Amino acid sequence: MNTNLTQDDDSIEFQKAVTSPYKCPQHLLIINDSLFLLSIREYEEPEETFLIVSEIQQDIQIVISSKFVKRIRYTITNPYNIELMISSLKRAQQFKDDNLQQVHQYMIENQTSIQIYSSYANQCNYLQERIQNESRILQNEIKLRSYLYNVLEGLKYIHENNCVHMCITLQNIECHKEEYRQLKISRFETLSEIKTKLNPDLRKYLIKTLPHIPPELGDSNYIIQPSFDIYCLGVVLFQICTCQLPEDNQRTNRLILKKFISKELANMIILMLDLKAENRPTAITLIDNQWFNI
Repeated sequence: MNTNLTQDDDSIEFQKAVTSPYKCPQHLLIINDSLFLLSIREYEEPEETFLIVSEIQQDIQIVISSKFVKRIRYTITNPYNIELMISSLKRAQQFKDDNLQQVHQYMIENQTSIQIYSSYANQCNYLQERIQNESRILQNEIKLRSYLYNVLEGLKYIHENNCVHMCITLQNIECHKEEYRQLKISRFETLSEIKTKLNPDLRKYLIKTLPHIPPELGDSNYIIQPSFDIYCLGVVLFQICTCQLPEDNQRTNRLILKKFISKELANMIILMLDLKAENRPTAITLIDNQWFNI
């Protein structure tokens, strides 16, 4: 069975689901991914639909069973480093975790832009719209526990696979709402390997992209560590709870947080925002924090 997607494949749009055996064209994108079936189209016509097959008889090109799914396409113009970005996306394609958006395909266009297709999130801009556009803080700590747990489980998976996301921001945490709202980490073009030296092109990109820069980004010889993601997530949590960015002064940050949230959650965020990377907790220790059991 052909289950590989390449950057040269063209996307295919279909108008309706096929439930019976179907003649399969030679150039069809064939995906064998059971997890992605969760985003099957139900009520609305998607902009992009792709065929998923669970079995194919390759010699006569007959699809035995199929379903159609919805997927997001986004474009990165003027990539900071084509080779580095492609390497990151290839690695991300191997990730299989429910707390991460699945990268399915990418295509290079004239070395000036990359189109990336990832699994569908029906409220993908939820956090960005709520915090940045509507200035609505989130103080409900029951919801915060659920949201933070999703993201921490995703980071734990990434870090256990010897990688660091490097760009955890409001925009890069997407939302899918079915019976409940689940947050998923997305946008893996900055994915980097742990204990490697930070690429200068990526460093310049992150300085322009991150809303609040981790102190270690000022070190041109910085060796990549998971603590980078923890700091960035601390910034995201601070934004969610206060609708503002943290200061470089921990005492000021603590005073601001205590106006909005419990002491326990404020303490956890302060730990994540520690200016010394070695003092920050890991994703695993954060998941075990007593705040999740209150």
